[in-house]
Amino acid sequence: MERLRPEAVLVHAYNAQEPKRGLKQPVRPNLRGRLQIAAAKQLQKHGVENFVFTGGKLAGGQFPPIARVNATEFIRRSNLSEENVFVCPAGYDTSTEIDHFLKLAKAQNWIELGDLANQTHISRIGKIYQKRRRGVESLSTEKVLTTFPSFRNAQRYQRVIDKLHCSEEERRFRIQERFLNLIQLFPGGETLLRILASRLKRIERWLIEPSA
Repeated sequence: MERLRPEAVLVHAYNAQEPKRGLKQPVRPNLRGRLQIAAAKQLQKHGVENFVFTGGKLAGGQFPPIARVNATEFIRRSNLSEENVFVCPAGYDTSTEIDHFLKLAKAQNWIELGDLANQTHISRIGKIYQKRRRGVESLSTEKVLTTFPSFRNAQRYQRVIDKLHCSEEERRFRIQERFLNLIQLFPGGETLLRILASRLKRIERWLIEPSA
């Protein structure tokens, strides 16, 4: 089995599945979050030892941070030691989460880094790393799930991914990413996104980027 190069991988989060009102049940990762966790599990099988989960709180702090929700689910499914799973619950915007990741990487003396994200998200993420002058291996969640597992499981993941890509949620996400990419091109655009995200108590899909 081929081992991957990164010592640590940043796993972006994409919202969570909130419990229905009145029901006492835990917050769970949504479909895109579950795909992130499944892809991270595949990376673990291929030699990645450390994972960093990012994502702030939903609904003004009523529920736990998305980072904690996804990390807990990943540990349960992968049996990886908690010592190798890091949680960065601060920040709702992509650039802030990348900065936290790079700061943690420096503290941990990680040299080779990876970034696991939705294919639509990768373009903007790459531009942020370029601004930081930091080389990171870009890992598409879709590609990992359709090339790393067994043929049967890869086919199953492909069907789920195809369904997601045809959904209204994904259509909005693609429109949002094009909008955010344009803002990032302008001087101060990244700072503007960060300020807006810090002032919102709840992630708004159409107005500001999700915890990602």
